[in-house]
Parts: sequence; structure tokens; C-alpha cells
Amino acid sequence: MHAIALDTNASPKGMMSVEAIEQLIRTIDAQELDIEIWIPEPVIWEWAEHAHRVATQAQTDYLTQVKHLAVSVIPGFEGGPAFVMDVADVIEHIEEQLDDLWRDDGSGAVRILRLKDQPDAAILGLRDQILRTGAGRTKRDGTSAVKTGGADSASWRLVAATSGDLVNVVLVSSDSDAYRHFSGTDAPTIVKDLWSVKRELLKLRSGTDEAVLAVTETLRDELPAISEDHLDVTEVLGEHLLLTPQRDQAVISITRISRVLDVDEIEVSLGDKTATAVVEIEIDVSIDYVRWDHRNDSIEADVDEEYDVKAYARVSAEAVAAVQGRWFFDIVQIEIVDDRYNRP
Repeated sequence: MHAIALDTNASPKGMMSVEAIEQLIRTIDAQELDIEIWIPEPVIWEWAEHAHRVATQAQTDYLTQVKHLAVSVIPGFEGGPAFVMDVADVIEHIEEQLDDLWRDDGSGAVRILRLKDQPDAAILGLRDQILRTGAGRTKRDGTSAVKTGGADSASWRLVAATSGDLVNVVLVSSDSDAYRHFSGTDAPTIVKDLWSVKRELLKLRSGTDEAVLAVTETLRDELPAISEDHLDVTEVLGEHLLLTPQRDQAVISITRISRVLDVDEIEVSLGDKTATAVVEIEIDVSIDYVRWDHRNDSIEADVDEEYDVKAYARVSAEAVAAVQGRWFFDIVQIEIVDDRYNRP
């Protein structure tokens, strides 16, 4: 492997995660590997568009609510956010952040694949979208059919043109169109997310049994103390398992990890610097939903709470250099597997 290429959805919701990329860089360094991280230019554009849209909506929502609060003379909201960047500014900001990522040896960690260096990638990407070949396809947008996939095709063609041999490249993408795009041709190894990539890298050169034990003890002792704020920003899968027809429009929030059942599948890097693990846990969940009360002909908001819901947490961890046996960890994803409401 000589390169890891990132797709737009390498991290959740099509948003760039600098922290996740930094963790990947630290894993590469911890394993003493000579691997570049590649990011096609269209991926940066899509990250920028997504971030700009979210930021603009957040600004609009805030200002709208502040106007309502002003009527009630509620203090504390006078300053407010001042988001003034246009999407070109966001692109520049993202590229600056990527340029500031470095390897331990002082070399740049990320290489941006530019369309100006491979113009055929843009031409063939547009062709794919129009002809619906490769990544090109038609999707429904309301009552209309819209051709799409040109950006994905251009990105993946940039990766192919830069590599020379895709066998030595890993593409991080949860987009099923990637398999269709590379069908019948030389293809990279496609991995669905950055955590999975780190996990495979850690398998190449294993750490010590002492580090595995230290990671286990840290997760058993400290996972239940994780704050609700931390859990609130963690990606959650399997939420549908807690829904019923009466609350299918619910918003599900994990309020705490009530118990650690098992710590498994631990992988530790050469030199005991980074690690991943899968932790079987029980969680408490708040389910906020709106329902129609037929007796009173009115809409009512309800909150249900579910306790000891079984789930799996996928965790990345890094050793704290100053403290022997101490690990700092981050929950990458929680997958709910409790199907108490969906059994036949």
C-alpha cells in the first residue's frame, strides 16, 4: 500500500473531520509506514459546500431565534455567530488545514489531487454523468429525475490517474457507487470508513500484550464516565431498532453508557502508541417524538426512556506519553443492536 485516498463520505455526513485525519496520520507514523493520504479536489469542494450549507443554516436559525428572544428581553444572545465566509473562503480554509498536517519526519501528510494536473479526469467524469456510465446515474429529486455522479467519477479517476497501479491504493468510501465505477477494471481496495482503515493498519505490526491489557482496563473503567455531550456528537447506527409505528419520527439521544460488557477485537500499533477496539456496552437512551392524540385531537410531544439497550462502540485510542499505561480514547461510532421492538 502506498496511498490512502479519501472520498467525501470517508467521515459521517459528508463533513471533513480534521481530527479523524490526524488520527489516521498518527496511526501511519506509529506503524512506521510510508503511506500518503490523497484527497481529490472535488472531495474538498463537496466538503466545503456541505460545511457552508450547515454553517449558513445555523447562522440563519440563530438570528431568527434571537429576534424572538429580543421581544422577551432575554439577555446573553447579543453577540451571536458572525459567519461571513462564502464557499470559496471555506475551500481555502479547508486546504490550509490540510496543508498544516505533517508526518513525524517533517514531510507533508496530505496530497491534494488537482484536476489541472489530470484534466481528463474532469472530462471523463462529466461524460460519465451525462451518459450514466461508471459512477454516473439518475436519482429522483421530487418529481424530477436528475443526472448525478460526475464529481465522484472525477475524484476516482484522479485517484486512478495518480496511482498508476490501483492495487496499491485504499479508497475510503461508504458510497456503493464506487464498486460500480470500478467494476470490470483495476480497482483499489475499498474500505467504508477511516476507523476500519486504522484497524487494518494496526494489524500489520502488533503491539505488546501489556498495551492490550492497559487499553482494556482504560475502556472498562472510563467508558461509563463519558459525558452526554460527547455521546451527543457520536455517530449512531441502528436507531431504527428502537422505533415503533407510534414514534417513527422520533429523535434518539444516548444519555449514558450504563455498563461495559466486554472489550474485544483490540489492535495495538508497533510501539504501543495507537489502538482500536470494539466494546460491547449497554446504553440508556432518550426518545423524543411527536404523536397525534386522537382523544383530544391535538399533537403531543412525548419523551420515552429505554435502559440497558445493547450496543457496540467502535473506539480509537492513543497512549498518553507522560503516563505509563494511560490511554486517551474517542468513541468513533455506536451501533445499537438491541431489537426488542422489531422481533417477529
